[in-house]
Amino acid sequence: MPSPIAFSSPLPKPFDAAQAALGMERWRQQAAAAEPETRAWAEAFADSEPGRALIEAVCGNSPYLGHSLTRELPFVARTVRDGFDDTFAALIASLHAGHGEEKSMDRLMAGLRVAKRRAALLIALADIAGEWPLFRVTGALSELAETGVQLAANFLLRRAGEAGTLTLPDPQRPWVGSGLIVLGMGKLGGRELNYSSDIDLIVLYDDAVVQTPQPDNLARTFIRLARDLVRIMDERTKDGYVFRTDLRLRPDPGSTPLAIPVLAALTYYEGRGQNWERAAMIKARPVAGDLAAGAAFLKELQPYVWRKYMDYAAIADVHSIKRQIHAHKGHGEIAVRGHNVKLGRGGIREIEFFVQTQQLIAGGRFPELRGRETVPMLAELAARGWITAEARDALAGQYWFLRRVEHAVQMVADEQTHTLPEDDEGLERIARMLGFADSEGFSAAFRDALQQVERHYAALFEAAPELSSGIGNLVFTGDVDDPDTLQTLGRLGFQRPSDICHVIRTWHFGRYRATRSKEARERLTELTPALLEAFGQTRRADDALIEAEGLTKGSMRLIDAEEAGRLYAAMGPAIEMSGGSAANTLAGMAALGRRCAFIGQVADDQLGSVFTHDLRALGVAYETPALKEGAPTARCLILVTPDGQRTMNTFLGASHLLEQAMIAEDWIADADILYLEGYLWDPPLSRAAMRRAIDVARGAGRKVAFTLSDAFIIDRHGDDFRALIGEGLFDILFANEVEI
Repeated sequence: MPSPIAFSSPLPKPFDAAQAALGMERWRQQAAAAEPETRAWAEAFADSEPGRALIEAVCGNSPYLGHSLTRELPFVARTVRDGFDDTFAALIASLHAGHGEEKSMDRLMAGLRVAKRRAALLIALADIAGEWPLFRVTGALSELAETGVQLAANFLLRRAGEAGTLTLPDPQRPWVGSGLIVLGMGKLGGRELNYSSDIDLIVLYDDAVVQTPQPDNLARTFIRLARDLVRIMDERTKDGYVFRTDLRLRPDPGSTPLAIPVLAALTYYEGRGQNWERAAMIKARPVAGDLAAGAAFLKELQPYVWRKYMDYAAIADVHSIKRQIHAHKGHGEIAVRGHNVKLGRGGIREIEFFVQTQQLIAGGRFPELRGRETVPMLAELAARGWITAEARDALAGQYWFLRRVEHAVQMVADEQTHTLPEDDEGLERIARMLGFADSEGFSAAFRDALQQVERHYAALFEAAPELSSGIGNLVFTGDVDDPDTLQTLGRLGFQRPSDICHVIRTWHFGRYRATRSKEARERLTELTPALLEAFGQTRRADDALIEAEGLTKGSMRLIDAEEAGRLYAAMGPAIEMSGGSAANTLAGMAALGRRCAFIGQVADDQLGSVFTHDLRALGVAYETPALKEGAPTARCLILVTPDGQRTMNTFLGASHLLEQAMIAEDWIADADILYLEGYLWDPPLSRAAMRRAIDVARGAGRKVAFTLSDAFIIDRHGDDFRALIGEGLFDILFANEVEI
């Protein structure tokens, strides 16, 4: 029979004596109903000094853990007998043995949930008893999550192989050569999970590796696999859940499927990836599926994450990751009640960003600075002279302290929260769980920790101007609203701050032409605070910014020339806006029920293919209308929108067609709107043909839309365009990255 244990550290006193007594009563009731050996052990344990202290500490401070403790007497007995380390190792081994070749999703889901409940209890007991340091606690939670994801992915791969949608090179080891990549991100990637963490995953597949008899269904197969992976881990059943699972760290989650081809992901990161995504990739780690393919993907991504040489703009943008968070530099009292331990002033995120910004700047030249774990990287930064030893020690110590506070907050009821209680009773409970005599002592220690972090964080980029100009946080990274940013936007005058966050995040994802280059997004980060302050001073700040965002899209809404001029005058010459793709513009016209005759140009066949792909993605069909005799039909697709349909065509070589007057005039006259791309004003022959097309449309009583689409053309022909606008020839203007 296991004997009572002696703990190396004093156990916390129970906050709620009544709950502690109730927990002891439940323990004895469960013991009385257990089989003889467990009953004898449980009664002896409850009568022992260390046993009684543990039961009261758990049940008197955490209702969630208290219920788990009294529900799992045989498992607690085994833990006491074998110790925390051996029992945890046996639990992980039993998962692999029991579900490594699982055929039933229901059995797998049930087994993972029972194991999660027991592992969470064991880890919490080791933590509360002081038997495990915090890095061992976070590491064990991460190992548990990783094991669950691996078993789930292997089950789904095996199922796909048996269904004939995938051909597995080694069905007994379905992950080998499967081409499935599951990256653990954030705290899972860094082996730093807390008790109620989400697990952040990115699911990819390498179609150069995947073997399948159904190549046309490949995307559907992996999207379904990703969806079922989330279900296995995340769905709540009678046994609870394993880990809440989030796939939103994948490239541009608002417009991409749950599982993404490797080539598409590489193209996104190399062309449109943001610096906060570079920071996120520091912690990326293959955790399930084809680990070799995952390692190859991360190796391919290294030049994107770890740049050996960075120009001023790139360094400024890395700095802006930090500077979006307003550094208070010690000014103002920090409220303890209701403070967000993760995101608030002096919180965990400031320590993580402190490390990651230095890694992004220096990691390209010094591979030893590319580690995933926060505290070891503080040591490496100090060893390389990037930070002082005093900063290393202070931030490392406060990191673990703040993580302990975060764990205590989450232990109470297994809630995904990072916020300290607002009420006296709740704060007192947290203080007791952490071993403080009362909430006053805890509050003093907590406030001191935040001030230490804040001081080092604010000093990190002391020479760099703050993006927020002292107005508060303006953080638009990731896919979740930053609470302090919502408050800042409210103070600036925005009534719908969450909508504004979504708009600005969309800009940063490079969905619009003006923000697709790395340099443009770096400048956008610098301009955003001033832009928000300017819009906040208008009478209807939300509507003003969203109207401007409509100009940025440039296509899904028609505006008249007067409104375009007014909006541009309000925004000023320093702001660049994008008109978006012609495909979007034309789809917007089609959605409004307009027939549109489009005269524009795509540079080559490859871009032409992109354009027609965009049309299909927008649900728009395209066809070729009749041209005059001699037109080069192999290179021509004219864009048309007949009434009641959304059929469109684009074409290459528009200048040539205009010069040769090969476009049938009755086709223009039959449209509701003639839409002209501004860059066709050059050369002179095209200019004459455009005037002729405008005359035809005007003679038929049709509207004429015009895109100011090219700064070079505007520079050369600005006087012409101003004259044309003055003549009233254009009913609709699409302003696109230029001013006239």
